[in-house]
Amino acid sequence: MIRFDEMPSSAQKAYKVTNTVRKAALFIGWAIFVLAFILSIKNSEGIKSTLMAAFVSAGIFPGMIHGEFAYKKAITTLKNYLGPLGFFIGLGIACFLFTIFYVFGFIFPIIDTILFILKKPLIYPFENRCFLETRKAQEEIAAEAYNELLRAANSDDAMTKLQKLKDMMEQGIITEEEFIRKKAELLEEF
Repeated sequence: MIRFDEMPSSAQKAYKVTNTVRKAALFIGWAIFVLAFILSIKNSEGIKSTLMAAFVSAGIFPGMIHGEFAYKKAITTLKNYLGPLGFFIGLGIACFLFTIFYVFGFIFPIIDTILFILKKPLIYPFENRCFLETRKAQEEIAAEAYNELLRAANSDDAMTKLQKLKDMMEQGIITEEEFIRKKAELLEEF
């Protein structure tokens, strides 16, 4: 599982935006719940059907928002494997998923409310990977890996130079003071 602080900055930004959108969807969902409950009571339906109508209405918006990664994954995966035809098949699957999230979306306000009360992000751990799959995040990861490789190469060069300086001191080519001065310069450079 990838932690937030291990993500590249672009992935962290997308994470924060998504979390904020989901918090807004949570509050909109509960506002819709209250409105649907009041309207159902005015129509004098039974309490069971009133609550069910209110929960389904409240879950529509959060459910659609939570399906974001599933929609994108369905479309991009099939497009990558099947080309243009895969895009349309993925679009069909995304519409099916949209319906599923629409119908069962009432679960998300409940789960998200619990997470919100516990001061946890409204993004589930398995979704963190989606933030890393963006092009910008991949570029940042590659740049960091390249910089790490350069640091490692410089570290090896510094160790080799330091060993040569020590050998020169032991052979009497340079004095101990020169060795200490050169060592300090080398470490400062590194």
